[in-house]
Amino acid sequence: MAENEHSGHRERLRAKLDTGALCDHEYLELLLFYAIPRQNTNGLAHRLLAEFGSVPKVLQASSERLQRVQGVGSSVASFLSTIGKIVDWTAGSATSQARYPETFDYEQFLAYIKHEYKNRTYEGLDLYLLDRNNGIFLRKQFSSNSLGRVAVAPEEIMKTIISEEASGVVLVHNHPTGTCKPSLADDKTTRKLQIQCSMTNVILCDHFIYAPDGIYSYYQSGALQEMSAQTLEQIW
Repeated sequence: MAENEHSGHRERLRAKLDTGALCDHEYLELLLFYAIPRQNTNGLAHRLLAEFGSVPKVLQASSERLQRVQGVGSSVASFLSTIGKIVDWTAGSATSQARYPETFDYEQFLAYIKHEYKNRTYEGLDLYLLDRNNGIFLRKQFSSNSLGRVAVAPEEIMKTIISEEASGVVLVHNHPTGTCKPSLADDKTTRKLQIQCSMTNVILCDHFIYAPDGIYSYYQSGALQEMSAQTLEQIW
């Protein structure tokens, strides 16, 4: 991007800020202008959202975790972490109000899903990674930003699980319209992921589907246990 065009783009975003019409990545892009004065920050903004799922989660991330994202050095990581701490301090931890539960408890997590996903207008799939004590330490969001289904390969999910050294995983995705009943594609993805998790000693705790008519649980329905039994039969 030429310097004049680059400068013009930044000015347009700054002007757009007053209207409140910025997208999530544009808020991050605008914020990154002050950490990276002379570079295009659009790509980095998108990578940060892909890694952490939302602007608040980016600002809540530690400097170490931020630096795992391509293009984030120590100075940019420190800048974003500082902004996050200031927001928490001045707004009474407003960014953490919708934070996921610290541990995976079924009833508590179900209440969280009802609150977190009821206003989502696009279909997305979120991973919640668990440690050995059932503590949730990371949420990773995959989003299509549309009403259509979001397609995520089980291999891509496993890549995240393995890189983060998770002991367990919970999947949540939503159907913005229609029913929470799983589709054939949902069943196929869950079955493939269950097989891959069993091969790497990772526990697939559940896969929830949120829709206006309710919440479907692969575990509570017995479908996940049936898949596990089929996997054991194939192994033996």
